[in-house]
Parts: sequence; C-alpha cells; structure tokens
Amino acid sequence: MYSTPKENRFHGNERFPLAPYWLQIDPNQLVVELHWHEEAEFFYVLEGAALVQIGTNYYPTRAGEAVFIPGGDIHAAYPLGETGCSFFAVVFNMNILRSGINDVVQNDYILPLIEGSKSLPLHYSNHQNGEQVILANLEGIMKALAQKDLGHELTVKAHLYLILANIASHNRWVIRHTASLAATNRIDSLKTVLNYIGTSYMNRITIKDMASLIFMSEGHFCRFFKAMVRQTPIEYINSFRINKAADIIQHTDRKILDIAMEVGFDNLSYFIKKFRDQMNYTPAEYRQRIRQ
Repeated sequence: MYSTPKENRFHGNERFPLAPYWLQIDPNQLVVELHWHEEAEFFYVLEGAALVQIGTNYYPTRAGEAVFIPGGDIHAAYPLGETGCSFFAVVFNMNILRSGINDVVQNDYILPLIEGSKSLPLHYSNHQNGEQVILANLEGIMKALAQKDLGHELTVKAHLYLILANIASHNRWVIRHTASLAATNRIDSLKTVLNYIGTSYMNRITIKDMASLIFMSEGHFCRFFKAMVRQTPIEYINSFRINKAADIIQHTDRKILDIAMEVGFDNLSYFIKKFRDQMNYTPAEYRQRIRQ
C-alpha cells in the first residue's frame, strides 16, 4: 500500500540503496497499485501470473518470468487468472552501479541508464533466447538477499552487472527517446490526476475537478482514465480510499465509522459494501483476521 501514487520512501539505505520485497497476493486481488518511484525495479513472478502495466504497455507475466521497470515509469500489476500470484521485487537506485572512474563501463553502459537515454528490455521469458541467463541472475539476486550471507551485497551487484553484460553482448538496449510525445503527455497527465487523488482523497472529488486539471472535457477524461488505469475514476478513488482504510484498520483500534469518514466516505453502509467487495471481508472481519 502506497501513501501516495508517487512513492517517496527510501529503498535500502544510503550505503546500499537496494531493497527486496516478497509478496503473496490472493486470487482476484489487485497485485500492485498504480504508482511510480525514481528507482528502477525488477519484478519476478514466482507463482501464478500477473498482467504488468508499464506506462501505456501491458505485459502478461507468468511464473518464472520477469519485467524491468525503469525509474520514474508509472506501473501496476493486475490479476491474471484465478489462482493469485506470488512475486519477488528488487527496487534499487541505478547509482548503485556507478564506478569511481570514467571508464568505458561508466560512460558507455551505466551513465545512459542513469540519465534515462537507454533502458534494459522490459520483459523476460524462459522462451526467449538469452533471457534464461538474465532470469538466472535474478534468482541469484533473490537468493543472496534472502540468505544475507557476509558479502551478499557483492553478490547482488555482481549479478546486476552480469545482467547488463548479457544485454550488452546481444545489443538489446532500448533507446528511450523513441517514446512518442503523445504517450509521454498521457503519462504526465495521468500522474497529475493520480497525485491529486493521492493528496485529496479524504475530500469530495468530482469528475469535473479531475478533468479540469488536465484540460479535458468530462467525457474525454473518463474515457482517458479508463483506458490508462483499467478502472473508472470513481472505481479508482474508492479502491484508493479502501486501501487507506484497510491500513488504518490494521494498525489502530479506531471506530469503523470514524475511519470511513477520514478516508472520504460519507455513508457507512456504502463504505462497508465497497470494503467487502474489495477485501472479501467487512471492515470488522478484516480487523479480526489481520490480527490473528
């Protein structure tokens, strides 16, 4: 659960700006909320499948497959199939790959990634030639971060460099400036609206409010939002508010009515219905279950 669509938390620490995450997602639950952060990310599906959105593109990603998410790119993951999924993600600041001198590695390979003019390929499958090596290195990163043996940081960086070496050897870099201006404008407009929702969800939000932010008519805005987010604006706002409420319910003993009002619902019955629809439990049942 992200406090705002633009994630601001620090991953890892200043000495090693990299952090791993393992998550298990129940069937029909949203896998990863739409958000973005400045760090890059590898997302590796361990079981089940997910439909991963990166910008305006979608990648069906099944067990044993992975995606790379460049820093700053808006992304989400949606259920694919009815079995749920589990995944491993490693989020890292690209500066972790810098070297202390301006050698060929620094200038030709690392700096273009940091500056955003180049990217790694976005999707990796065992069925594609050469990508098995990259997936094996991701498994090596996962193992090293799980075991945390002395010197595991060296192992993780070694695997990251081996991934870059594999991509360089096959010249599979993605040139980033080829993205169309229209696609960039759509993403920037979406970020504007999502940031507004993330800071105003506790108040009344209208379609007119959101549409005016990006100079669209209300009808055009609703079509744009649904195409980009796979939810209507109201569905997204309700989902965002429910996730906020779930976090408060989990960590406090506050009354359900007070929580509903705080996250922007003015009708308790409607809040309970939407909560049950999204979380498969009423708020009271969810609190009891999560604390068992």
